Amino acid sequence: MVTTRSSRPVVMLVEDNQDDIFLAQAAISELPFDLELVIANDAAEALEFLGIAETPGPHKLRSSPHLILMDLKLPKTNGLEILSTLRQAESTRHIPVVMLTTSNEMKDVIHSYQNGANSYLAKPVDFTEFKSILYKTMEYWLTINIKMGD
Repeated sequence: MVTTRSSRPVVMLVEDNQDDIFLAQAAISELPFDLELVIANDAAEALEFLGIAETPGPHKLRSSPHLILMDLKLPKTNGLEILSTLRQAESTRHIPVVMLTTSNEMKDVIHSYQNGANSYLAKPVDFTEFKSILYKTMEYWLTINIKMGD
């Protein structure tokens, strides 16, 4: 079981590209939020962490993440399929999911919202811009937005 401290918000990043993971970790480490970042490299790992995998594994978060940042283009199962699964499960349908991807294609934006995304952001190439987008995203979802049970 993956241990998480309940006093710190948990943000899950679903991303397969190691360079993008490194950039996200670097950017988030520079932000003024005390949070725990959990990395899932693919659909199976994400669903296992969330406790809704078809085949339960040893990794499961003790509590639901406060926010999921999800890439669209993932191996085997893409982000839209994972999103659809999250929205069908009672235990995860309330978790905010922000699609964080390189695609600017309108069909991807439309399909993401149709499948239950709460937001859709294109990853900027510039690190400073990427950090700014992550800051605004974290600020909104972790401090401004009223969550269920608040």
